[in-house]
Amino acid sequence: MIQNGVEMYTLDELQQIRDRFLKELTDSASGRKTSLLFIPNTIPQRPIIAENEEFQVISIGGSHMKKARMINVRGTIEIYNKTEEKVPIFKDKDIFFAFIDRHIDHSIKHLAINFAQAIQPVIRGSKLDGILIHASKEHSFDGLLEKIIGEQIERHIKSKYNKDIVVAVANDIVCLVLSGLQMTRYEVIIGGIVGTGVNFGFFLDSNTIINIESGNFDKFEQTSTGKTVDKDSNKPGEFIFEKETAGRYIVQHYNTLLEGTHCATTEALSQVAQGEGREAYVAQKLFERSASLIATQMAGLYHYKKQKNLVCAMEGSLFWKGWNYSNMVRDYLQKLGVPAGNMQFVDIEDNSLFGPARLLI
Repeated sequence: MIQNGVEMYTLDELQQIRDRFLKELTDSASGRKTSLLFIPNTIPQRPIIAENEEFQVISIGGSHMKKARMINVRGTIEIYNKTEEKVPIFKDKDIFFAFIDRHIDHSIKHLAINFAQAIQPVIRGSKLDGILIHASKEHSFDGLLEKIIGEQIERHIKSKYNKDIVVAVANDIVCLVLSGLQMTRYEVIIGGIVGTGVNFGFFLDSNTIINIESGNFDKFEQTSTGKTVDKDSNKPGEFIFEKETAGRYIVQHYNTLLEGTHCATTEALSQVAQGEGREAYVAQKLFERSASLIATQMAGLYHYKKQKNLVCAMEGSLFWKGWNYSNMVRDYLQKLGVPAGNMQFVDIEDNSLFGPARLLI
């Protein structure tokens, strides 16, 4: 369906996408190969740290980091000494280790890291760790690819400072899901990232979190601009769904549809959408199209989880700050069979710190 030059999905098409995504979830859980990576992350059930022991958490994103000292007091996580700053370009392991040296608190014995890169989870002893599969954005991490990140940090600290430290590592979607335990029980938690990238995760059982890598879902028809964006990307044929929905790609759709324009961010595109004329209309429809597709995955997850109510810990500037975005997702969820109010969107403060803390307590 084309509305004033912008391709939109009909409700029937969206319902079919929802059902195909649900089938992919079900097939993945049964061990069948699908477009979803469906990566299980085993969360240790026994505490790694002692009661009232202080520890450190570092969240390493694509462009920013946060760190804090934390303590577990009778099941309640307390946070203090929180700081935030930009991260350097991690071209190699030397730059990464220099970053760790600068930010690690040498008075602590345990460190949890929220690592927003593509990692394959591994259990190392009693803790979760991860193998760096490939680097994203402008980082390259030469010398750390195919290495176990937490183990490498432990070895570096031992070699340089002759100090023993325990490091646990998980990626950002796993940490986001874990942060949901701050407010509800595991069965009803969904974690969703809708910003520069797109991904969802959830608890399969009490000690297993599934990283769906839902941006790779491909059982739907691409738009014509989506095909152009994919063809011009670094990895054609991969992460098709993300290229139709994520913030970094929506602006490319806009620039493709309106020749001679150059919109660089979703924040700028939101400003365009608040105006009038064709530029505003195109921007509004691109936000709506993205929201409608995101709703198909959320509706699929709702039916897969078989819970009356779900709490969705959401992260990402597109979801929270994009033009009318979260409201449109709610509207499309109802159209896709999710009763109003049965999926609650929450923005958990400091989720990038509280989530990884749960790797230790």
